[in-house]
Amino acid sequence: MSIIKQSFILCCIVLCYIISRSNALQCKTCEQTDSSCLFEQDTKIRHCENEDDVCYSWYYRDGDEMGVRRDCISINSSEYHLIKDIIGTKDSSCLKRIHGLDCFTFLRHTPIRRASTLAEVIKKRLNLELDSIRQAGTWKSERIISTSQSSHIKIENSKHDLLNFCANNYLGLVNNSEIINAAKKALDDYGAGLSSVRFICGTQTKHKQLEQRIAKFHQREDTILYISCFDANAEIFETLLKEQDYIISDELNHASIIDGIRLCKAKRLRYKHKDMFDLELKLKESFNENNDNII
Repeated sequence: MSIIKQSFILCCIVLCYIISRSNALQCKTCEQTDSSCLFEQDTKIRHCENEDDVCYSWYYRDGDEMGVRRDCISINSSEYHLIKDIIGTKDSSCLKRIHGLDCFTFLRHTPIRRASTLAEVIKKRLNLELDSIRQAGTWKSERIISTSQSSHIKIENSKHDLLNFCANNYLGLVNNSEIINAAKKALDDYGAGLSSVRFICGTQTKHKQLEQRIAKFHQREDTILYISCFDANAEIFETLLKEQDYIISDELNHASIIDGIRLCKAKRLRYKHKDMFDLELKLKESFNENNDNII
């Protein structure tokens, strides 16, 4: 058989496969109603040819009513699983359909349109989540300070001076003239950035000098600098512990400690806040297993 014939047969096979796949995803026109899956009202739907296909609602942007037309998408497709993870299902009778949302025309648009549609779905889901946070009274917004950090500050859109009780500037070092002058000199000598993380090419002589002075002050062998206390607490567990270790932590510990415990692979137990009896129970529970270290 010549190469031309082989190529022709191969192209025919590929073409047949593509046609069969596209037909499998097409919906038959149907006048049945689907009252449970879309806005709790009767809606015209189309059945899929394959049992493994699902229907979802969509509409044209030229004015057609939302939910009147439906299309098909295979449950084996990545789009189906992504949508299902994002919006879930409305009730048990709709397990083989996607809850109606606008513009799910995946089979009729380019990949750019698909990405745009998914972005719209995600944005809707996030807006719902943000609305629920506001309704619960747990929404937090930034307080924009228009002055330097000190005990007295001013906030944008406020005419009054305020006392700041929530800063970490306990010793007032932010406005210390000696520290400010030293920082200016460091900018002149070393520039305004490290250009890298510590382990690549971001460690300079000043880092090591400061670490040595801190270690000497605390009478310790060595010191490691972190950019914040939160980072130090968050990273120490992952650095020191492994799967065979155990962490027992107060349930009201600082968020940095909680995040650090979550990031590491060690087993973990929480005891009730300041409850020594509960702590003893958790210790006994951890002793019953083969653990290398218990913290």
